[in-house]
Amino acid sequence: MTGGNVHENDIESTAIAWAVRCEAGELSQAEQQRLDAWLAGDPRHLGAYVRAQAISVDVDRVAAMSPRGDLSVGVAGRRQLEPRLRTALALSLLVGLLGVIALIGAYTRFSGRVTTTHGEVRRIDLPDGSVMFLDSDSVAQIRFGDRQRKIIVRKGAALFQVAKDAAHPFVVSAGDVAATVLGTVFSVRLSEQETAVTVAEGAVRVDDAAHTGGPVTLRGNEQFVSAATGNRRMSLASAEVTRRLAWKERRLVFDGQQLGVAAREVSRYTRTPVFIDDAKLARAEFFGMFNVGDGHAFAVAAAAAFDGRVVEEPDGLHIQRSQNAPSH
Repeated sequence: MTGGNVHENDIESTAIAWAVRCEAGELSQAEQQRLDAWLAGDPRHLGAYVRAQAISVDVDRVAAMSPRGDLSVGVAGRRQLEPRLRTALALSLLVGLLGVIALIGAYTRFSGRVTTTHGEVRRIDLPDGSVMFLDSDSVAQIRFGDRQRKIIVRKGAALFQVAKDAAHPFVVSAGDVAATVLGTVFSVRLSEQETAVTVAEGAVRVDDAAHTGGPVTLRGNEQFVSAATGNRRMSLASAEVTRRLAWKERRLVFDGQQLGVAAREVSRYTRTPVFIDDAKLARAEFFGMFNVGDGHAFAVAAAAAFDGRVVEEPDGLHIQRSQNAPSH
């Protein structure tokens, strides 16, 4: 066995160890930092990790089978497997998987679930050279095969810088909406009310299964929104697209948005939410740029801009109008 193959196996083994540890329970902050550092250390690590996550699912299936071959053992029984046994089973499955990988070639089949916590923004280097930025409190499923590159946004938002490859379409789905591209920069945001596709560069074909009318082709500085009330397509100024996508740089930019809207956006990234207690003040236009997660700086700046005050309550930071402040 060559030294290169030994290194590849070390990567796969480390990925399996992390997948088993994650399956056992929530990581500590130090463990999460070590995992993030390992994932960022080599473009091959992410592919190995998501393959290990898929293997971990198969381990659960093996562990769930009774001697009769049925699935009578529940989730609790599977979780009682010792980590060393789970790792051994995963490594056994890995032997077969490596053979499949060698046959598939450049586009290895794998699937993996990637998540971010509240306030976290994560950059994920995909094995094809594309980059995904996953927004705060978001979930995405990676499904790359030998014919198609696919991402499913299960929750929240993701921004993509897609490497061109005409032979392997890049498809992002969220709810009933699917966006297909060959090379571009765009974002997809999924909420309970709507799904929005925003294109910064290139072109994206959008298909919406919930509404008739056929596919829509978006180009740079355009947005498509699918909602229960119908679809809408709009053109955006380049500066507005940059502002909306600034979260990938861990910045929030406000350029005349209502203060209440700005406070809700800031609160998406901090565990100490910001509230605007005065309804009229909440409608005032607000300007400023802040680091993601710095709700205190936003609250202080907003209060100063409108001659208000910040009151710290158990549920968060409240911006209130000072008694002597003029009405806006």
